[in-house]
Amino acid sequence: MSNPRLVRSVWASVAGVVLLAGCAFGSHQPSPRPAASGSKSRPAAPAVASPAASPKVPPLIRSLRVVPAAVSQGDTVDIRLSFNAAPAAWQLTVNGTPYPAYPVGVDRYRLLLGTDPWSATGSFQVLLSARGPAGTVQAATGYRVLPRAYPRRTVTLPSGKVALLSPQVGQEEEALAGAALAVRTDRQLWSGPFQEPIPGAPIDSPYGEQGVYNGRLEWFHGGVDFTAKTGTPVHAAAAGMVTLARHLPRGGDTVIVNHGQGVFSEYLHLSRSEVAVGQVVSAGQVVGLVGATGLTTGPGLHWGVFVNGIPVDPLSWAQNPPA
Repeated sequence: MSNPRLVRSVWASVAGVVLLAGCAFGSHQPSPRPAASGSKSRPAAPAVASPAASPKVPPLIRSLRVVPAAVSQGDTVDIRLSFNAAPAAWQLTVNGTPYPAYPVGVDRYRLLLGTDPWSATGSFQVLLSARGPAGTVQAATGYRVLPRAYPRRTVTLPSGKVALLSPQVGQEEEALAGAALAVRTDRQLWSGPFQEPIPGAPIDSPYGEQGVYNGRLEWFHGGVDFTAKTGTPVHAAAAGMVTLARHLPRGGDTVIVNHGQGVFSEYLHLSRSEVAVGQVVSAGQVVGLVGATGLTTGPGLHWGVFVNGIPVDPLSWAQNPPA
């Protein structure tokens, strides 16, 4: 069980995205004027070679797209952008908030944004502004977040663990885990779908489940809980670097792995961690052993995946992750 936690506009179309530019690209030659009616013809002037037309400059922004264009709460938004040449400066915003995008090739970038049961639904605007030799251009697109229904689960905690529900404990935990989740690495460290940390283990509590603890609705479940015996090996879902390996009030013995580009996985309630902060791990490597530490009613593993600080559905990364 996890915690919650200028300018006239010139319009063009590139890769289905609306582009705005401060000035038109290329050159414009005036059309020749027809001779006035009834005028006398004049001897033809000697031919003069005209200068070669300036080559047409391609738009600075090559593409901006969201894959897919609609997601449900708990899914990951995949925003991809590319340039025909490196801009002098550029900025990517979502509903007016700027976000960093990470390189995935020459003049190609990607931003991954998580959604969860708390995320607002509706339409979101993505705006890319870039400055080049011809001025500033902008590209706009968007995506939608759709609502998703989640089940409710009633949990009765033993008296010794009720105190873990207090807001003060939650704040302490967020401060400890928040620093580990705030690390940013430009390079993508994972490859392909994530692996489930305990292959074949049954799911005890799915992602998004609304937890009613001792008669009080507390939060949505920010991960997936697997049932397993104490001491069962827990494997890293993907390659990365460990940013946290310590005891947390609610998470118990916890390991957090940074997979790059704002993507992390967490493993809670361990009986023991098998890795240290700063250690590089490979996909499938044992990072700890199943336990019953922290806010839990028995042995098992909580597995979570965070994208830019938002807990998304981990199974979506095992089944259909961003390419």
